[in-house]
Amino acid sequence: LEPRQLANFVLTTMEGGVMLARTHRSFDAFDLAVASLRDYIDRLIRSGTTEHHDPAPRTAASRGKGRTP
Repeated sequence: LEPRQLANFVLTTMEGGVMLARTHRSFDAFDLAVASLRDYIDRLIRSGTTEHHDPAPRTAASRGKGRTP
């Protein structure tokens, strides 16, 4: 599990929940997004996949280095 990818996923989920809550003028969408995220993380913990494991070496390009904006 890549910690940065998980952090990005958490942020994306929460930001998406905020956007939906604003659109629907209700916190229900945000609450559902966070509940689903918590369920996902709980499943990762139960399955024992919380350790960082990088199955393949990453190149500078795959890490986003060397790219121009």
